[in-house]
Amino acid sequence: MRGVVVVGLRENTIAWARLYMEQLAQVLQADILKAV
Repeated sequence: MRGVVVVGLRENTIAWARLYMEQLAQVLQADILKAV
């Protein structure tokens, strides 16, 4: 049972990290477009 929780947390963390990186990429792209 404990292993399932750990795997779930890891997948959740990866999902959040991916979401965060996508947001960050969009912000960076917007800044780059603004600078150009």
